[in-house]
Amino acid sequence: MRGDTFSFISLPEHPCSYREGQSSRMTLLFNRNQEGKAILIDRETNFRLMREHGLFNNQDMPFLFTCKDCNSCVPLRINTKRIKPSKSREKRQNRFVDRFGPRFITPEDVTDAHFRLFANYLVDRHPKSGMNEMSREQFLDEAFKFSHGFEMRDTENAHKPISYAWIDILGNEANGGYMVYDTSPDAEESLGTKTLHAMIDELKEKGVQFIYCGAWIKGNRKMGYKENLPGLETFRDGSWIEFDPELHTERTDVAEILDHLTDREIKINYE
Repeated sequence: MRGDTFSFISLPEHPCSYREGQSSRMTLLFNRNQEGKAILIDRETNFRLMREHGLFNNQDMPFLFTCKDCNSCVPLRINTKRIKPSKSREKRQNRFVDRFGPRFITPEDVTDAHFRLFANYLVDRHPKSGMNEMSREQFLDEAFKFSHGFEMRDTENAHKPISYAWIDILGNEANGGYMVYDTSPDAEESLGTKTLHAMIDELKEKGVQFIYCGAWIKGNRKMGYKENLPGLETFRDGSWIEFDPELHTERTDVAEILDHLTDREIKINYE
């Protein structure tokens, strides 16, 4: 069944960041105004597309991976009602939270200290990323594309921010954005993982049930941490089900979803 709401743009192929020798391609969805021109999809619809069709989302842009000969990007979300109590995890996280106070902040609270944390993280962990070219002003503008930020601050060192994440919250759902953290030699061990778990706990306390986590690729070292997150689900056969990293290693519904949701391709000349 072909839908009648969305147009799509398939971006040019480029080298995949996660599989050596593999090309990657994203197909973006757009809404249309009364004149039939492509416009950005609103926030509520973005969340509906994640919820009902397992789409990914980046900067308010819903998309699917439409890579040639590869279906490895599996969608994940956390259902906080599936999180099982763990005394060891709780003890570890309590020590961390006591030292580094977690809190949600608004875009207006983002400062130069967050930008320095962001810039230093990229230089150390992703030196070839195009995001390294982002200016302070662009970084601050980016913060306003999300409803919230989440940070951990060192309560023993002038409350300096040590980790920071963009996150969008709508009702009982949240979409995780980019996370950065202190990567200096004297930084807290496993800071990124501990921050992520702290954010999950805080979102659960706020009444958020579903946290969308983007894509996971089996065997990829950079994404290995995701399969150990609590309460995971994946999108399969039209619904979200409990995730099994040994069973759910491919996504095969992309063509079907695009056929259902879209009826017009927007052609762009990239030359």
